[in-house]
Amino acid sequence: MDGGAAILEEKIRNIKPEAVCIVGKSIWETIWKVKKGKKLGKEDFHWGWQDDEMWLGREVNEHGHVKWPGSRTFVTTSTSGLAASLTPAEKLAIWTPLGEWFSARRKEREEVKDEQDE
Repeated sequence: MDGGAAILEEKIRNIKPEAVCIVGKSIWETIWKVKKGKKLGKEDFHWGWQDDEMWLGREVNEHGHVKWPGSRTFVTTSTSGLAASLTPAEKLAIWTPLGEWFSARRKEREEVKDEQDE
C-alpha cells in the first residue's frame, strides 16, 4: 500500500482536484506513514477535513515554500459493512461535513454560472 500512496499523491499533484476523500482509516494510516515517515498515532488521527499540511498532492520547493497547497483532504469511514465499529449515527456525523461542503460548492458554482449567463 505504501507504493500506492505515493502513486495516488503524484496523480493528485498532476490532476489538481479541489478536494479528495479518503475512504477508510487504514488507507489514511498508510498515506500518513508515507508523508510523515512515521506511523499515525491515536492523538494525530481525526475524521473529516485534514490540516493543510496533509492535503494530498501538496508541492513544496527545495526552500520549503509551498508551490501548490494540494487538494483539500477529507478522511471518512469505510463504507464496508465489515467496518461495523461505528454506529450509523456516528458515520452520518462523520460524512455530513463532506456533503455540506459539496452542496455549498455546487451552489457557489451555479451562482457564478448564472452571473456569467446574464
